[in-house]
Amino acid sequence: MLVLGATGMAGGIAVDNAFALGASAVVAVGRNRGRLDALCERIARPALRTVRLSGSERSPISDAIADALAGQPPTIVIDFCWGAVAEAAFYALGRSDLDTDDADVLYVEVGATAGADAVLPAALLRSRRLTVRGSGLGGTPVTEIAARLPELVELIAAGRVHVPYTAYPLSEVGAAWAANDGTRAVVVSG
Repeated sequence: MLVLGATGMAGGIAVDNAFALGASAVVAVGRNRGRLDALCERIARPALRTVRLSGSERSPISDAIADALAGQPPTIVIDFCWGAVAEAAFYALGRSDLDTDDADVLYVEVGATAGADAVLPAALLRSRRLTVRGSGLGGTPVTEIAARLPELVELIAAGRVHVPYTAYPLSEVGAAWAANDGTRAVVVSG
């Protein structure tokens, strides 16, 4: 699995979910070195490889993603970034040094933190079995989401999926609203 935007809240949870649901390897791509290091420390698996986004030139980012994939294209890409980050991933997926024989790749676009548009190379579509789809309101029926929630709650309760949070008393709701520390703000009574 390849997670673009792994240093955000949802991206970090996607990395946990991938391992909890049986992924053999995950490449986590993100800008924040501290959060990438924290992912590695918390998950502590050799099958977790990270790529730090630095700069905006496609080629070095693409090469770093391809190197982290170690010759094996992911079966799933979860993209919280889009824009130039997606373009770098497309070029990494299209490289000839990635195995192509048994590679069905599902590319799921979830967010657009790096830009609203991305160029999808025609050569990639001709050289790899790639399915691109979006995920958002309207993309998945609410009944399907509701049916999967109990499984997610069980994974969180068992500690297999980590959701970082900071609890705030109701009297500090303003601080919770303004918080930007990489955790989910939770307001509790009392």
